Amino acid sequence: MNTVKYILAIIVITISNPLWAYDFYAVNDGDTIYYNITSDTIPYTVEVTYKELYDSTSYSGAVSIPSLVSYDTKTYVVTRIGRSTFYDNNGLISVVLSDSIVSIGRFAFKDCIFLTSITFSNSLETIESYAFYGCYSLLSITIPASLKSIGEEVFVFCEKMQSITVDENSLYFKSIDGILYDYDERNLILCGSAKTGAVTIPNTVSCINEYAFYLCSGLTSIVLPLSLKDIGKFAFAFCTGLTQITIPDSVLNIGIAAFTGDTNIKTLYFNAVNCNRPLFLETNNRITNVFLGENVIRIPGAFCANCQLLTTVTIPKSVKFIGGYAFSSCTGLTSIDIPDSVIVIGNSAFADCINLRSVTIGVSVDSIEDKAFSEDKAIKEIIIKAETPPHTQDFTFYRMSSDVSIYVPCGSTVLYRSDANWSYYQNIIGLMPYDLQITPNDPMMGSIKYIQKKCENDTVIIQALAKPYYHFVCWNDKNTDNPRALLLFQDTALTAIFTIDTHKLTVLSNDTNRGSVSGSGFYTHYDSVVITATPKSKYEFVKWSDNNTNNPRTLYVTHDMTITAVFVLKNSIKENQKDESINIYPNPVQDILYIDNGEQIIHKVEIFDVSGKRIKCIPVNNTKMMLPMDDLCKGIYFLSVYTMQTKEVRKIRKE
Repeated sequence: MNTVKYILAIIVITISNPLWAYDFYAVNDGDTIYYNITSDTIPYTVEVTYKELYDSTSYSGAVSIPSLVSYDTKTYVVTRIGRSTFYDNNGLISVVLSDSIVSIGRFAFKDCIFLTSITFSNSLETIESYAFYGCYSLLSITIPASLKSIGEEVFVFCEKMQSITVDENSLYFKSIDGILYDYDERNLILCGSAKTGAVTIPNTVSCINEYAFYLCSGLTSIVLPLSLKDIGKFAFAFCTGLTQITIPDSVLNIGIAAFTGDTNIKTLYFNAVNCNRPLFLETNNRITNVFLGENVIRIPGAFCANCQLLTTVTIPKSVKFIGGYAFSSCTGLTSIDIPDSVIVIGNSAFADCINLRSVTIGVSVDSIEDKAFSEDKAIKEIIIKAETPPHTQDFTFYRMSSDVSIYVPCGSTVLYRSDANWSYYQNIIGLMPYDLQITPNDPMMGSIKYIQKKCENDTVIIQALAKPYYHFVCWNDKNTDNPRALLLFQDTALTAIFTIDTHKLTVLSNDTNRGSVSGSGFYTHYDSVVITATPKSKYEFVKWSDNNTNNPRTLYVTHDMTITAVFVLKNSIKENQKDESINIYPNPVQDILYIDNGEQIIHKVEIFDVSGKRIKCIPVNNTKMMLPMDDLCKGIYFLSVYTMQTKEVRKIRKE
């Protein structure tokens, strides 16, 4: 029992008295600096450390680290900045390291967000991983000739860093245009996040390190060399200024999320012949165009996963392998043509392409892996060129309807209908022995539908379907049948000719003795046409039959239209007859018309349209009034203001 009490007492004492992280402290230039003894025998050495772990107030302002420090009758050489020494010291502005410092430990300056400058010692040999991670305000660094190694992610999230300079005597590193390379220029190590403009990487570089261009939002273009083999993870993440990227033939490995993070890359030129690292475009959903090089053998896994704006992709005839998830969740794809060179379609390669309707699978495809087309419920037809059914899994076409049309080579229907997985589909149809290519002259105008396409006979029925505002004219062989039956004797190509709709515009005058008009004719859909009404002597134009008063007037023709110009005799209603004291405003009017008759009482107000029809009659019995006009259509109206003695008539334009 006494032993237990003794142990508990030790625990209580330990909790109530914090364990200091340092062996001693000393004051240098007014700053209290904390040290750990790393060698208490000759040579006596210490490292700089923190007062307490995660104490963000230990250091602040400008701090200089001395070469020597005395303690307990001994003089120690300061050789190292220890692990996490300045971690999260938000008051730290600048640091000067004496020439005795040979290494900087992990996390040493991590999250010192107001640190603007660091002066390295001329003896510094090692900067360990994450040493300056999150030093947001650090503007630039100069690498001394003595530095031999830099750890992982040392300067990640240094968002204001503009350039990196290397001592010209260094045998380990080089700086080219402010970018850090190893001495042989084979590894690109780091580009400051604040760098702007275009960057061309030297043709010697074979590796771009992890996080090398991380957060370089000011980059507008990057040229990758033909020597490049490896691109590290997150290498170009959050480079929001890049709109396109070209991956050269030589690239073998691309790290996870290399181009991720809300980038604006819309066009990808991918020439890497045999790249097999997935996820480098993960979450990049602004890609609209992908161009695969003609020598590409392998499309990497998750190559364009979730590229929802991608509407078309052409897979070159060199490709043999389509990686898992390569085009998963590409909801803009409506069709895909897998060439005869492809052998394997990977797991979930086209899964969740919910708008995919047509799939063509080449003759060499041997394996379509699990969930390759899972959840693609919009698929209506699959054309398979392989005579022997490709190997599939139970969920290769998960949730695809059983009544999808499966077109297979003529004579292979029995093999497909007896296959354990393919037999699930009810419409397995033999393809004709001849190739039939039917295309519209412009996909924006119309499309093609196959009504019948079987190999049991050589007849196919095709139909041209025009889109709104377009119509089918004929086939390119001048045949106008639609639908049309074709009897095939050879490979055949036809084009459906569509053209835009034409509309008739008729412009009339309400009385040709009063005025003439122009603009009648035939126009294509949505043509802009200027129509004009020209009144004869003693007459004036007041409006068109749809109450529009513009003259000349621009019309957009969207259907057959008839419009009439209304002409009237000038001064058919005399305006401003007697009393000029009445004030009517504004004119033209939109919502409210104000009438002010001075000291005379207004008895009533009437409004007439140009045909003489009375629209409103309002009793007033006041010298002023507000007349609502927002319920009237645009056009010309006549206002009659009655007093006990007079009647005042004015022309009003409603806008």
